[in-house]
Amino acid sequence: MEAFKKAGGAAFKRKDFKDAVVQFTKAIELDEKNVTLYGNRSVAHLKCGDIDKAVEDAETCIKLQPDWAKGYVRKGNALLQKQSYEDAITAYEAGMSKNPDAGTKKQLEAGLKAVQSKLTGGGPGNMFSQLFQGMWAKLAMNPKTAPLLNDPDTVAKLKKLESSANPFSDQTLLKDPKVSQCLQVLLGVNMGFNATPPGAEEEGAAPMQEEQPAESKKPEPEPEPEPEPEPEPEPELSADEKKKKEVREKADAEKAKGNAFYKQKKFEDALTSYDKAFEIDSTNCLYLSNKASVYMAMKKYEKAIEMCTEAIKVGNAHNAAYKDKSKIYTKLGKCQSKMKEYAKACDSWQKALDEHPSNEAERLLRQTKDYIAKIEKKSYIDPEKAEEHMAKGRQLASEKKWRDAIDEFTEALKRDPKNFKALSNRAFIYSKIMDWNNAIDDCEKCMAMAPDFVKIYIRKGRIEMFGLRRYHKALKAVNTGMEKNPNEKELKELKDLKREIMMAVQRGNYGEVDQRRIDEAQKDPEIRSIMSDPIIQQVLNQMKSDPAAGQRALQDPQIANKLEMLMAAGVLRTG
Repeated sequence: MEAFKKAGGAAFKRKDFKDAVVQFTKAIELDEKNVTLYGNRSVAHLKCGDIDKAVEDAETCIKLQPDWAKGYVRKGNALLQKQSYEDAITAYEAGMSKNPDAGTKKQLEAGLKAVQSKLTGGGPGNMFSQLFQGMWAKLAMNPKTAPLLNDPDTVAKLKKLESSANPFSDQTLLKDPKVSQCLQVLLGVNMGFNATPPGAEEEGAAPMQEEQPAESKKPEPEPEPEPEPEPEPEPELSADEKKKKEVREKADAEKAKGNAFYKQKKFEDALTSYDKAFEIDSTNCLYLSNKASVYMAMKKYEKAIEMCTEAIKVGNAHNAAYKDKSKIYTKLGKCQSKMKEYAKACDSWQKALDEHPSNEAERLLRQTKDYIAKIEKKSYIDPEKAEEHMAKGRQLASEKKWRDAIDEFTEALKRDPKNFKALSNRAFIYSKIMDWNNAIDDCEKCMAMAPDFVKIYIRKGRIEMFGLRRYHKALKAVNTGMEKNPNEKELKELKDLKREIMMAVQRGNYGEVDQRRIDEAQKDPEIRSIMSDPIIQQVLNQMKSDPAAGQRALQDPQIANKLEMLMAAGVLRTG
């Protein structure tokens, strides 16, 4: 079930909502009483535009677990999309009565606000829309007006006011004491039952007279200050609600004692207090989570893991807040990490993220995965096995089994990342299958790893010349190789290759100008640098009027190398 649930979540993140529906359906087939799955599928149906199915899944959530406030969020959202605004209000308000956690409460309030915006036109055209935003939630939470919502006549009158362009124009409604009391709560003022609301004139009132010249009047006495309002009574609780409240308060009192002991590092006393708290209220998973924290402080990680596991079971059984379960999974992952069970720790942190977003869980998951990858890579290193793969690669290369040879040299690099000869050999094989980009890439990696390995400069020069025909880069590789103290055999190879390069350049001078090759060479930073060199510019200008100037310039080794690079790039033509 968990696998399908995760797959559904992943599909939802990549906005493949149809696949999300499929995955959540498969999960439901394995756990038909899991309200979270129905809730998730309801959202996916809504994203697919299947509003009726979204409503159906939300109603299944409510049927399976009537006290789960998020089920009412799902239903309200679907009904809002369906434009069944009155039914949406009913769903959101029902959710508000189910003691939702802070996050769910915000979603319910946002839903009510969205419905209100739809009913009032949503824009600035209705000057009274602000008055009725969140009206039903405000009235339901006020002990004076909450009972009035059970009166169908009062509810009908309030809805009429809510949909009116000017709610204060209907004096008949405003003189109703119950409606007036609701408006007082919404406006935050004491209007009095016979007061004329703002913007409404009493029937028979005289029209406004023209302003008369001011007459001297005696100052009116300041009004007596109004008496302080009496505190509103606490809302009446049912017998069952009173009992639950008493249990929670009693358990939290023991928890507070445990917290105090924990801060004093009296861990045994803290455990005793948390045990008492859980004995009083065995539905609260956080008391077990607190015990896990104590065991972590005592470095008893196995016991801490046991407590976290039990806390998650209790949380799932009693619909704990997603954020609380996320924190417990994060704590479980920390304990597993301390036990060096890194794979299990990553799994726990992923579950924490599935329950609720957590920067801490995300950071721990990323860091631990990186650490695991480094450990695995380090444990895989074995220079002796690398040499075995090198030998196999050379044998396969002699048999012209190029692809298999590449695999062996690649494995040799995994076993010994510092084996620069494996890079050189693989570059040679890539050149055989004309994969020039990978061949050049391996050459450059090898030169960075072993700058004095002369053979790689010969190899790169050959690839640049015969494969890519970038003569200036081939020449640069050869010149660099000559600076690396080559042995007699290597020096001969470098000189022979340089001769071949310059002959190819001379042959190019007698044919048509290869403009594409010149344009490509001019993108090379080194060629641009040579061309902007003042001394080279001076030599090039002299050569236009005095061909012998080029021969004189070639006597200077540095100038000679730069001119040869320009000739190899096709920028400078001689002959």
